[in-house]
Amino acid sequence: MEERIAELFADITDAFQGRMKDAAHLESTGLAHFQVRALAFVAKRPEARPRDLIERSGRDQAQITRVVRDLEEHGLIERSPDPLDRRAILLRLTAQGKEVYDLLNSRRKVVIAQMLRHLDSAQRALLVDMLARMKQGLANDATDSTLSNEQSGAEDTSGRSAP
Repeated sequence: MEERIAELFADITDAFQGRMKDAAHLESTGLAHFQVRALAFVAKRPEARPRDLIERSGRDQAQITRVVRDLEEHGLIERSPDPLDRRAILLRLTAQGKEVYDLLNSRRKVVIAQMLRHLDSAQRALLVDMLARMKQGLANDATDSTLSNEQSGAEDTSGRSAP
C-alpha cells in the first residue's frame, strides 16, 4: 500500500510539474520549474530575502544566487538593500515579473481545478488534512527512532546506490 501511495504521489507531482512546465513554455517565459517557483515565492512574499528562499526551498546558497541572478536578468525581479540591515538584500517583483507571475498563476489555477475536479468539498478537506500530516511527517526530525528503525530494516527500492 505504501509503495502505491508513493507511486501515485510521484505521478501526480510529475504530471503537475509537467503541466506547469508546459504553461511556462506556452507563455514563452523560458523559465525552468524552480525559477517559476522562486518567482511565485517572491510574488507571495514581497521583500523576501534570498535567505528566506533558501530556507523554504532547501536549496543551497549558490543555487539560490543563480536563480535570483537569472530572474533579475530576465527582468522579473529586482534586488534592493534592506533599509533596516544594509548587509541584507530584499527581493521584489518588477512590473514584468508581476505580469508573468499572474499569467502563470492563472494557468496553475486551471491545472489545480483539473486535478481536483473529481473530488467534492469533503474529499478536498480530507485531502488537505492528509497532505498536511504527510508534510508534518517529512518535517519531523530524521533521528526519530521509529523512522530510523524502519529505514535500517527497509530495502532500498529507489535504484540509487547507498552513499
